[in-house]
Amino acid sequence: MGEPPPSLPRAIRIARALIVFGVAYVVLPGVAQVAMFSPLVMRLRRAFGDAGDRVFWELVSTLGSSYMAAIFAVTVLVPLGFMARSIARGRVRAAFADPLDRARVLTASHPGVARGMSAVPALAWMSVLASHAWSPLWDASARAPNVAFAVFALVAGLAHYGLARVGLRALLAPTLAPGDDAKREGVDADEITFDAIAVTTETRAAVAGMAVLPFAVVALLTTMSSHGLSTHGVEAGLGAYVALTLGAVYLFRRASRIAIGVDGVLVKGTSRTRFYAYRDLDDARARGADIELVRGGRIVLRLQLHGEDAVRRDAVLARVRGAIAAAAARRAVGTEILFHAASRADETGRASVGAGDYRQPSPSREQLWEVIEGGAANASARTAAASALAASLDGAERARLRVLAAQCAEPKLRVALEGVAGQDPDADEEDAALAPEPARRALPR
Repeated sequence: MGEPPPSLPRAIRIARALIVFGVAYVVLPGVAQVAMFSPLVMRLRRAFGDAGDRVFWELVSTLGSSYMAAIFAVTVLVPLGFMARSIARGRVRAAFADPLDRARVLTASHPGVARGMSAVPALAWMSVLASHAWSPLWDASARAPNVAFAVFALVAGLAHYGLARVGLRALLAPTLAPGDDAKREGVDADEITFDAIAVTTETRAAVAGMAVLPFAVVALLTTMSSHGLSTHGVEAGLGAYVALTLGAVYLFRRASRIAIGVDGVLVKGTSRTRFYAYRDLDDARARGADIELVRGGRIVLRLQLHGEDAVRRDAVLARVRGAIAAAAARRAVGTEILFHAASRADETGRASVGAGDYRQPSPSREQLWEVIEGGAANASARTAAASALAASLDGAERARLRVLAAQCAEPKLRVALEGVAGQDPDADEEDAALAPEPARRALPR
């Protein structure tokens, strides 16, 4: 067998989906509306008399209602299928079993099961059509309309069957496109931001709302339609729902970001901003596809990496564990205690030049740098240590401080260290060459 064809870029897939929805919701209903009252159709209706007119309205009611039913079904099921495949993709990238594999095996080994699943919606809809027929099918006086109805109902059933087959194939298509499973698993030294969802009350509520929304929209539009809402109103409502769903999914994925810096983990975007300092954590562990942050034996945060970052869960977990262990080691040797008495910038400045209180030790420059770069001290102590060094920093040390600021996940600390380091555009290139470590990518402001 040959290699599978490469997948289309995401932008092209999104554009194609939007075009398909636009044609289905706007173009086809508009063309049908114009054709219904075209001169040719009007002449044919007059030529066949009353029987021809009834056949025409059987065509409009049977195929028109079948089309709207298909639109409703697609509107509900496409977002749910997208969510199911997104969950499956995240689990596969995190090296876990694909939850869709069982369904794939079942349908592949028993083709009749796939055909039966696809036939259920078609048979259900044909039974609905039969129960709402204009006249009993055995009425001999309405033979032509009844024959027309049977033909149109069969066409609608076959169309629903084909649509269900297409949807089932799309759901059970390979979860990862060709090449997606070859993404890198390591974490570069200059990365602190990752695609991840913090499992909080807000995110759970958002996911539950997205799952319930399709059914709520269908129920609302059905109720409004029965109370006089026009076809155009229903189409507008469905279009608004599709736009809302696609926009919400896109924004949710874009906002689902975390920062893992040298000081802790910052969560923002999909819930209120939270910062978890390494000094306040006891451990980090993996559970399934998630990363759990633990304090006092209790889980304080659960993270779900998604997108291309899902495959790098182990590397991200190793970084967090290492930072927690380093913070604990610094606490053990008393670094924070040493600096606690000089937590204000002015006292620290005097201590660093030997003008502090003789009853407490004067921290050396190396100890001040250890406080700034370590994870054991709080933001105030680290800012104070940086302020104490500010007056005597050379170019390389300012570059070192700017690098450290970019490594920090806590926004206030990052801004404070950037302010102490200052900005020198003319010396940026020279200082960067002297800096001991490459700059990390910080969160966007």
